Amino acid sequence: MFIFDEMPAIENVVDEFDRRVALYENVDKWVQYRGMPESCRDAFFQGDLGSYLTPVEFGGGSYTLFERSVCMAKLAQRAGAILPYFSEVTDYALISNIEGGPHLRGLFPMKGLRPLFSEAFTEPSFFDGVEELTTRVDIAPDGTPVLNGRKTFVPNGEFEKGIVVLACDNHYGSEDGGVSLWAVPSDAEGVHAFPINAIGQSTLAPADVAFDNVRLDPSQRVRVNGPLSLCLRRQYELRCLFMAAIDTGLARAAYEEANAFLHEMSLNNASPRYIESNLEKLYDMEVGVQAMELFVRNTADVLDSYDNSNSYHTCKSLMRFVPKTSLEVCEQAMVLLGLRGYSDDARLGRILSDCRGNYLRQSGERIMLTVLRKMFA
Repeated sequence: MFIFDEMPAIENVVDEFDRRVALYENVDKWVQYRGMPESCRDAFFQGDLGSYLTPVEFGGGSYTLFERSVCMAKLAQRAGAILPYFSEVTDYALISNIEGGPHLRGLFPMKGLRPLFSEAFTEPSFFDGVEELTTRVDIAPDGTPVLNGRKTFVPNGEFEKGIVVLACDNHYGSEDGGVSLWAVPSDAEGVHAFPINAIGQSTLAPADVAFDNVRLDPSQRVRVNGPLSLCLRRQYELRCLFMAAIDTGLARAAYEEANAFLHEMSLNNASPRYIESNLEKLYDMEVGVQAMELFVRNTADVLDSYDNSNSYHTCKSLMRFVPKTSLEVCEQAMVLLGLRGYSDDARLGRILSDCRGNYLRQSGERIMLTVLRKMFA
């Protein structure tokens, strides 16, 4: 029994979205072309699905984090791929903390309810074991703040209209431990974006973004309600939760592929020994998915309670367990399917690629949590 299946209303929401955009049929093209059509991206924030992906203060429904996580998992399971809503939902978590509330949107490009900006927090140096920010804001001789540095794995970084950049800043960020957030137009002079051929995650269209003496206006500084440390910590905890939910949905999709294949083999009179040996693999996969679902539910409950004393360690454990287990489930499914799944064009091959990419990316997320904890200790 899978606890994510205990919410039929969410299944109905995903079904309705699937009918509008032909999710299952079109996802191959979206992965191949590194993105989705604008009409499909807009559709995430329309209809009942939008009420799950949009916070209450922006017109969304009053759903728990667990319900929102299940919705994201079910979308990933249906598509067999990561979809761009992941980055847009985490964008909302940031907007919700801006001083002035949801009406202060001048710094953040929006299209209806859909955010049109990317978060540029992760740095290439994190993957080399450097636990500090290198992107920084300095003051030019004429008193103008200037941004220099490089960010990586910026979702849709080539195409969004704005970028929110986390940088070292001993001038404007002095009250926040020498760190600040800045809203930078993507077409500003000195901003250069380059596509990344990442392992999986193609629909997120990840990019490296370089900032070369980008001149800023103090009005572009993003001010948050309360300490910036708490805002960023909450932001990364939600990113961990939602990515874990998506990993769980991908693992469930891999399990369903393996289950269907084994059922087909039994109908084709495969030997009882073959069926029995592979049933053990299937049971292991099922247990892995169930464990991930329980971990996601527990973490969602902790974050919904705003238990700051426990949230950091809960999310760190979540990131250690779920991406690894999701990858193991997908690899077991690949072993079971053999050559049938061993291709980028195969659904299972795409799922495995996304899970492997998530597993590698989560190392950067873990380092970022460590960086934030050090900086605001």
